[in-house]
Amino acid sequence: MPFLATLRRSFTTAAKTTTTTTAATTKTATTQTPPAATIPNLVTLYINDVQIQVPTNTPIITAAQQAGVHIPRFCYHDRLAVAGNCRMCLVEVERMPKPVASCSVPVQNGMKGNGLDKSQKASSRA
Repeated sequence: MPFLATLRRSFTTAAKTTTTTTAATTKTATTQTPPAATIPNLVTLYINDVQIQVPTNTPIITAAQQAGVHIPRFCYHDRLAVAGNCRMCLVEVERMPKPVASCSVPVQNGMKGNGLDKSQKASSRA
């Protein structure tokens, strides 16, 4: 019998300690604010004359999706490595000499672009 009583006491003490630790941890976590380094830097860009803000290093295709613009894609998936070789997601961006693959180019501050380039507009009508 003494063994069971000792075992019960050790479980009760462990449960109280865990509860106290959890409560202290929760209290500490709610009172602290995240450091400035964990808040992502936002970039402002314009897609089809709509201003949006997205975190830095976001691909143009993801930013366009957040703005409600659908860019056709074939090889892009947000959880896979970027291949960028199907060239289906080409978009026109100001100050870029030719259309760029929107899946592989990250957004830049002040970037202005159109959701579809001229060749995609022509092919979508046909």
